[in-house]
Amino acid sequence: EFFPTGSDSVGGRSIPADKIVLVGSAQHGETYRHELSHIVLQSLVGPNTAGLVAEGLMTWTGGSGGLGYQKLMPALNAYLIEHPSLTLESLLASPPLRSGSLDVGYDGLAVICDMVHAHSGFAGIRAFLMAGRAPAAVVAAASRLIGVTPETLDRVWRARVSQLAASARPN
Repeated sequence: EFFPTGSDSVGGRSIPADKIVLVGSAQHGETYRHELSHIVLQSLVGPNTAGLVAEGLMTWTGGSGGLGYQKLMPALNAYLIEHPSLTLESLLASPPLRSGSLDVGYDGLAVICDMVHAHSGFAGIRAFLMAGRAPAAVVAAASRLIGVTPETLDRVWRARVSQLAASARPN
């Protein structure tokens, strides 16, 4: 019934230091998994972690906007198709505003976290979280941890989003 920044349809807030989920989704209450991910994984996030990298991790593990990670992919893929010039570096520097359940920054970095984990495991996730705040540093770390060149990272990322979106569609 109460949301600190306006009406709540699918959001939540947490205080990770105190392990408290203050406001959950109207539908899911305190079981809103994105916020629970903040509580569980906050110890991995340091003061030098880029905000979107941290939110990407929470979205990969807990979803966002009331949807699980994979269900976020069709909307992200559609956005990327409509914005072919968007790069990860420009996304990190100036993320578009959330629109409904689509948060291009959260969702896009969730895919990068997924890709880092697939190639470099949990050690890679830890290293990615320590990459720094500068967009160029985040992109360089992601490239290294995924095993691609920085020049090909955007193409590989977009291809992975497309693949995830295709597998998320009902048959």
